[in-house]
Amino acid sequence: MGNLRREKSGENSALRSEDLRILVSCVGSDTLIRNQLTNSGFCCSKLSDFTFDLSCFFGCWIENGNILINCTMACSCKCNCEQTMSPVRRTFCLLTLFDLVLTFLLWILYTQIKGQSPYEAFDTEVAHYGIHSSLFDLVMLAAFRFTSLILAYGLFALHNPWVVAVTTTISSGFLIAKVFLFAFTKEDRDSPILDYLLLVSSFVLPWAETWFLDFKVLPRELKERLIDLRRAASEISPLLYGRSRYEAWEQAGQSGMSSAFYSPMGGSPENRSLAGDVQVLPRKQTVVDVPAPIVPSPLTTDQKKLLLERGQSSLLVINGLLARSGWKLEKQGKNDSHVYSIHDKRFGKVFKIQGIIHASTADLFADIYLRVKDLPKWNSSVAHSERVDVLDDHTDICYVCVNDQAGGMVSGRDFLDVRCYEKTVSESEGTIKYVIASMGCEHVRKPVLSEFVRGVNGPNAWIIEAMPPGPDGEERSLFTSVLNTDLKGWIPQSIVDQALSTVLFDLIKSLQKKYSPQGGATAPGAPSSS
Repeated sequence: MGNLRREKSGENSALRSEDLRILVSCVGSDTLIRNQLTNSGFCCSKLSDFTFDLSCFFGCWIENGNILINCTMACSCKCNCEQTMSPVRRTFCLLTLFDLVLTFLLWILYTQIKGQSPYEAFDTEVAHYGIHSSLFDLVMLAAFRFTSLILAYGLFALHNPWVVAVTTTISSGFLIAKVFLFAFTKEDRDSPILDYLLLVSSFVLPWAETWFLDFKVLPRELKERLIDLRRAASEISPLLYGRSRYEAWEQAGQSGMSSAFYSPMGGSPENRSLAGDVQVLPRKQTVVDVPAPIVPSPLTTDQKKLLLERGQSSLLVINGLLARSGWKLEKQGKNDSHVYSIHDKRFGKVFKIQGIIHASTADLFADIYLRVKDLPKWNSSVAHSERVDVLDDHTDICYVCVNDQAGGMVSGRDFLDVRCYEKTVSESEGTIKYVIASMGCEHVRKPVLSEFVRGVNGPNAWIIEAMPPGPDGEERSLFTSVLNTDLKGWIPQSIVDQALSTVLFDLIKSLQKKYSPQGGATAPGAPSSS
């Protein structure tokens, strides 16, 4: 397909000049893709090139007399966007400034300890410079690094490590030569070792800048751009069935219509949709049905069966874990929302948190299970989320990208899970309880990308139980979240525990902030422990 040129309206301007290749689902029409990208607004304020290269076909089908092709496209995006500097890039620029200021300060202290006045120091170190006797060249080397790196990564916002590699190479080579040529005197050996410290710091700081740019700045910004590409590419999917059907589903899911768009599947009455039993409450707008898949599933019957069985098994595992005793206090939180943990032989350490949310069970169920795209709007730990596939009326595939945790020590991860839910009604009290369980899986629409670390979730769950109304008559629900995941990578267990506890605290805090005017609530008593 040809190059696509478009102009941007504003928000997703985080794309830069590299080729970012991701998998997207779209129809084989250059005009339709061009129009959809124009409406999506995900490039930049200047003209940009979009190149779509056909990789392979998933298949085709016929609807209303039109042949629709669902294909895997490799999307190459090149653009020069104007955007505010990312926080991690600003930190890198501050590091280069710190390099210059620290080197100059150490040089000033070095001349003062030698008993030289500022004029004498300038005359000896600068006016009569000699590589054998002067250390002012280290200040000039730091100024060279600062100027080069600020111009490259601050002003021109480059996204490759070549400039910092050149400055580090030049600095290291010069310092190695300086060590052999500089004339260390007996007075230097007897006096405080500021000259040695100046040489060592001038060697360490350039390598620290190289490490920070190559392992922190560039990977973080690339992940953010890929998330923006995924979010924009997901807007292409409605073309498969036309805008009218997609908009009808969006309006039903977002506005809480009393009868959301829904395509029932044939079968016996006992296999009918559980989502159809969700009651519409007058207090809040509530989604009442799981929408039918926007595009037909590319999975075979056997693949669907395996994923459905995995979803059902996650429910069984979660119910077994919740019934066990031996949950131990892991970390205390505010408002009595504490994190507990238990060790399982199959899955390792499992975490749990409970809290009371001032919302109905139907509202919470809609936020957690139905409105997948809205998760980043209220959950501070989630950067991007989308429903990849719908297997049946109560099972789907969900893709989630999470933000960095533990103060950046655990970088962002992406997860792909099969989710399954069950709804029960208490015979004695008539209260409703939802159990939403999930477990890691694989899907052809979301292959593992080299730019992301794909985490693998064990049995996770969100349990929503109705509670008696509060003193003010407000509806309340007991919310429980169970978390078990393998973050991959060489991360100490203590940091993993801290990161997972933070995720659970953020989840409870986000829900309480959304529904409670006071931004918090109390949790029930601690679980039993042995």
